[in-house]
Amino acid sequence: MVFKTPQSRNKELVGFDLGSEEFRFLELPECRLDKVLWFHINAVGGDICLTSTYRETDNVVVDVWIMKEYGVKQSWFKLISWKEPHFIPSSTVALPLALSKDGGEVLFFIEYKWFNWGRRVDSFVWYHLRSQEVENVVIGDIPTSFEVNWYVDSLVPLNSNA
Repeated sequence: MVFKTPQSRNKELVGFDLGSEEFRFLELPECRLDKVLWFHINAVGGDICLTSTYRETDNVVVDVWIMKEYGVKQSWFKLISWKEPHFIPSSTVALPLALSKDGGEVLFFIEYKWFNWGRRVDSFVWYHLRSQEVENVVIGDIPTSFEVNWYVDSLVPLNSNA
């Protein structure tokens, strides 16, 4: 996400084509980036995923958008609009990581950006798309604070000197 000009307050999504080595602007869905507290771009299920967290009156809302066809604005669809998640105070980020095998659940990493009552407790939850219910994922013996990062092994060099 970038600003097209330093004076612009509108954010733009930019992609870099490794084949042509060119930057390209991608159109965003009709989402509430004007009120965003936090946003994130990642890949979920092999598709581009935009997550925006914003305030709507007294609620915190997490919207998850998926781009099914790369570069086509009309292919964006809203997968989730999660209003006032019970475990999300204003200092928390909900980041979708993966879809279940059947596509019925989304695995979220819940990260506390700031300390909550003196301690930080990051976690994972399943969000069930049909019922819109949340299920905590219990993993024994992991630290209370951690980060999650994805990577993909590749033999393709990112520069010509490799």
